[in-house]
Amino acid sequence: MSRKGLCIQAVTFDFWGTLYQNREAGPIRLALLREKLNLDGDLQPAYDHAHQLAHHYWWREQRSLSTARRLDAMLDYLGVSVSPPVRAELVKGFEEALLKMPPALVPGVHRLLQAL
Repeated sequence: MSRKGLCIQAVTFDFWGTLYQNREAGPIRLALLREKLNLDGDLQPAYDHAHQLAHHYWWREQRSLSTARRLDAMLDYLGVSVSPPVRAELVKGFEEALLKMPPALVPGVHRLLQAL
């Protein structure tokens, strides 16, 4: 078959770090966790633990860790359990945290997309 008749039919992009700048919603998520669990003290180590676990799965198994699993890792680290409704609220709040601080486009990507 001649290459002359071939054309690009689709272009795909990675989202984070390619089209949009990485954003970390940690402070919002930690505030929600502190509020729902009524905990004092530093929750950052629990958040970092879940983040490291997520990186482990991404780099070793090329799969993302769900928000629910990240939350479970944090709760396990803290030695805390919550009712299913509170867990559902936390998962939803963690997922919606980025909506409160939407990511910005990577510089120059808008021109690139227009050119494509």
